[in-house]
Amino acid sequence: MNMLALKSGPYFSVFLLTVVSLSCMDKSQQTRTEIPPVQDQGAASPSLRLEEMWTAEASKLNNQTQSFPAEQLDLLLTLLDRSPEDQVIKEMEELRAKPAAESELSEYERVLLEAFVFRAVRQSNRQMLIYLISAKCPRFVGSTSLELYLTMFYSPDPLLILIESYRKSENEDARKTLLQTLNHVCSLSRKTFSDDNDYVSAIEDWYLKNKDHIKPDPYYEPNSLSSSRRILFVEGTDIQNLKNNE
Repeated sequence: MNMLALKSGPYFSVFLLTVVSLSCMDKSQQTRTEIPPVQDQGAASPSLRLEEMWTAEASKLNNQTQSFPAEQLDLLLTLLDRSPEDQVIKEMEELRAKPAAESELSEYERVLLEAFVFRAVRQSNRQMLIYLISAKCPRFVGSTSLELYLTMFYSPDPLLILIESYRKSENEDARKTLLQTLNHVCSLSRKTFSDDNDYVSAIEDWYLKNKDHIKPDPYYEPNSLSSSRRILFVEGTDIQNLKNNE
């Protein structure tokens, strides 16, 4: 995915901080205080050790910076990468099965969910992504909204992951978050459709028809006061001209 599509705009500055932090993870691991392997830490359960180690290291971060969410995520990814794979899978299954809504998760659990999404994207594991976010769906990964994150880092057809996850989800909270992400994909309005399923099908049809000539709006910001900035994809090949003609 071409990052030049997001070369300017207020949201890009936050997005870039996320990208820089996470893409430089290996480099940051070299400079950070060495973290011992998770399985070597005392007699506590691996899950508790992982959370305790992350909490201790995360407390040293500056939570006033824009890069703070990405740094929290970077730290937990480091710990997960140093953990046995069977433990990582166990952690994911336990989090996925947790009855709490995403908004009710602890700070550690929220970042852990984002880390599992990041790992699935890094592995290009489509089925794992759908399996995860159909049950527990984060609104953001680091500082980046889920719909933008998948658009930039997963190929092919990242938005079909959101649509398939929505259709397979049996979790009301996950479906609500997935629908919220899809609300920002294009200018189609939910109000013009009889139900959510028809609305999602219309978004899918729109995306499949237009995917070859749409790109992310460089000014995209899901929480913008301007409605035109809350739409992820802009049709046409010259976004800047669209902006100048507004």
